[in-house]
Parts: sequence; structure tokens; C-alpha cells
Amino acid sequence: MGGVEVGLELSKLLGSTNGRDKLFRVFQYLMRIVRGSQPKGALLTQRALVVERVLSTSRQTFRLLKWVNVIAKQFTPVVSAAPVVDVLDAAADLCICLFFMFDNLSWLAKATIIKGSGAGFMRRAARFWVAHTVFNVLSQGINIYLIELKRRTLLRSKLSHISLEDEAELRRLRRNQILRGIETIRSSCDTPVSWSLSQYPPNQLSPVLTGSLGVVSSLIGVYQQWPKPA
Repeated sequence: MGGVEVGLELSKLLGSTNGRDKLFRVFQYLMRIVRGSQPKGALLTQRALVVERVLSTSRQTFRLLKWVNVIAKQFTPVVSAAPVVDVLDAAADLCICLFFMFDNLSWLAKATIIKGSGAGFMRRAARFWVAHTVFNVLSQGINIYLIELKRRTLLRSKLSHISLEDEAELRRLRRNQILRGIETIRSSCDTPVSWSLSQYPPNQLSPVLTGSLGVVSSLIGVYQQWPKPA
């Protein structure tokens, strides 16, 4: 892929709210690693903290009213492999919807539009984020297992002869497994990050740890949002 194509795809990524959010998130957590790896009070630590807070606030504006999209998603019929997956997905959607709502309240409190503690609202929001990541990991894990069962069943039934259509189906199932595995890794990285955010500062995890996990999760998010070729 040439530089022109990459530039065009990057511009498309930056043209979407989710794409900008994921790129900002990469730099936000990089700044967290920087401030966590430097002595407290150091000039670099202070500057990294300022940049991290600016990026965090900017990303909150991207998330305004995103809970509306989550609610709208519920009106789109989705065919799942098992009822338990439906329950887990519904629970994950409910939790992320509540996260966005409390996150919006945090932004409104920081902007002094409403009364309350912005940090307090964010801690409440993060607790729903924790639950969302756990439900999402469980849902993806079950889906990966069910896809593997389907692959093995197809291979056993076509043991003597695998047609081109069967090969295409096996490739599709394998790719689906890989994509769900990547999503599982992303949510697994976000679990400690969100848990730390839900705690008061003395109980939060190391900035280097949460920053590193946040960078991994954010890079996966960039990959997931990257424009796909037509």
C-alpha cells in the first residue's frame, strides 16, 4: 500500500468521530505512560499530565449523546448463535449506555453547566464500563467457541470432499474467530483501565500499567475503525 493510499485512509479515519476518538486515545495513554515513568513533580510529568487531561476532555466531547446510538442499535434485529449471547450482549449494551450517560454528566459538571463533581460522575461511569468489558469478553468467548464447533462440524461432514464454497465458508468462520479474538483482547485490556478509573486516586493502578494497556486497546480500536477497502 502506497503513501497516498495510507494518507487517504487516514483522512477518512480522522473524518469519523470514532476514528478521531481512537487516535486521541492512543496519545492520551502514551502521555499516561510518560508521566508514570517520570518522578513526581518533574517538568515532563506535569506537561504530560496537562496533555493527557486536554485529550481526555476533548474525547468526552466526542462521546456526547453517544448513548442515543446504543439505544437506536437495539431496534436493529441481530441473529445470534445462542440465547445466552443475546443476554450478554444486551447487558453489555445497557452498561455502555449508562457509561455514556454518566460520562456526559461528568462533562456537564466540569463545564459547570450542572452541579456535581465531574470526577464523581466519571467514577460512576467507569463502574459501568468495567461491567461492559466483562460482559463483552464473555460474549466474545462464547461466540468463538460456537464458531469453532461449527468449523469442526463442517470439516467432519465434508471430510471426503471440500468444495470451493466450503473453503470460502471455513475462511469466513476463521476470520470471524480472529476478529472476535481481537475484540476479546481489546476488552480484556480495558477491564483494568476502567477498574482503575472507577477508584479514588490512592487505589488506582500504576499509570504505566493502565497506560500500556490503554495504548494496546487504543491501537486495536484504530485497527477496527480503519477504513476497509471497497
